[in-house]
Amino acid sequence: MSALRALRVVVSPARTIDGIRKELPADAAAGADVVEVRVDRLAPSEQGHLDRLFPAPLPLLGTLRSRAHGGEGPDEPEERRGRLAAMSVEPFAYVDLEVQRDRVADLPRPSPEHANRWVRSVHLANGEAWPSAVATLASDLPSTAWTKIVFPASTNELLTRVIPALPTPGTTRFVVHTTGASGAILRAWADRLGMAAVYCAPADGGRNGLSRVEPTQIPVDRLRPAVMDSAGPFYAVLGQPTSHSWSPWIHSRWMHDAHQKGLYIAVDIATEGEFSTAVPALVRGGFRGFSVTSPWKVAALRLSSSSRAEATRVGCANTLIAKGEELTAANTDQTAVVRRLGELRANGVWSDGRVLVVGTGGAARAALDAARELGAERWVAGRNPVETERVANEFGAQLWRSARDPQCSVVFHATTVGREPGVPLGIPLSGALARGTHLIDFVYAPADPVLGATARAAGATYEDGERLLTYQAAGAYRLWWGEEPPNSEPPFGAGALR
Repeated sequence: MSALRALRVVVSPARTIDGIRKELPADAAAGADVVEVRVDRLAPSEQGHLDRLFPAPLPLLGTLRSRAHGGEGPDEPEERRGRLAAMSVEPFAYVDLEVQRDRVADLPRPSPEHANRWVRSVHLANGEAWPSAVATLASDLPSTAWTKIVFPASTNELLTRVIPALPTPGTTRFVVHTTGASGAILRAWADRLGMAAVYCAPADGGRNGLSRVEPTQIPVDRLRPAVMDSAGPFYAVLGQPTSHSWSPWIHSRWMHDAHQKGLYIAVDIATEGEFSTAVPALVRGGFRGFSVTSPWKVAALRLSSSSRAEATRVGCANTLIAKGEELTAANTDQTAVVRRLGELRANGVWSDGRVLVVGTGGAARAALDAARELGAERWVAGRNPVETERVANEFGAQLWRSARDPQCSVVFHATTVGREPGVPLGIPLSGALARGTHLIDFVYAPADPVLGATARAAGATYEDGERLLTYQAAGAYRLWWGEEPPNSEPPFGAGALR
């Protein structure tokens, strides 16, 4: 693949002229080449004052995205014509026209010093029209900046149907972006695929609190040449879903602080079959490591060429290391629990040598194996009696059924309860919690505080999964880069007894 540098186009999420103007210096400092002003997202009173955007420190792209194509602007060509005419006389460097409803001939010709370069955009409801739409990429108008096609696609569709049909790099000025599950991949590969531009989010402000018009946009500061190379290495968290994941932010921060060039993104994988075909294709495209989250941890172990001892014992992998086309499976959930239990033993919180694990999935199995490695007395509780007994037998644990069983000073809650609001506790915990018990949740930044509230009501202490997340990420970083991350302490102070 060729490596042409795509223009970094930041899509401004601001809804006021003043908000856009305020962001522009930061966008320029973060590496943006162009800022897209979504005129359709501005209030009508704001749309009449576009002249206040100029002069601007960066070239601006004006876009009036229709409701039919996921925006908030008008669909009717006549109404669009008037608003686009008002935009075209302003000194926008580019103006976006929707091929299905806008015509250059209907718009006033801009003055020579403000000669707009038209971006032709095509938005498809699904990928079925992709084979016919791709022909538009090879038919540029002389004054067109680029032709842009956007549509939803699964990761498998992107890798098997979309990318093979893209124009040869350097033959035409095009942009193809997919949305949904595969959206971040084309943005990561924009340079190597020869795209004219890549549409980005503003610079990353921390954690997953980004303001993005399209959820799979990559923060522009992660796409700077000083930060990432078109040839990779690339890394990704794979799962279903991954939108909540903090891993891209954590790993990007570490790579930046360690002066390691790389890019980490989030990719949704819909099925195990897609997982088994997508991972090798991503490796061939420069991906050198994957974090694997629910529900594909068992699939990750099956796909690997070899596995580390802890992954084999746990029976699943949350980390894959690629060398050439060979994949090695690891389980850094397990090493994270070993580290955390060691800390809790050292500070006296884990005082009785007993651990209760709630759940029977991959995280629960990692916690049980870690407890076994440290010689702990192990108890397990789950909703499915047959599966719980099977896991108990596999890890030498005892079944915890009620408050009549021994209290454990450390309890790991290894289910997804709390990630989304309103999901009830599947296993009553009140009998397992008391003063002197510390509850560790695998869910970080829970949307529903039910577990913390339950622990505090029983007099127990609680920590969410941020520390475990950071420790398992540090383990993955170590395996990928061969060194410790610059700082493996949780960035937001989690892990305190509270």
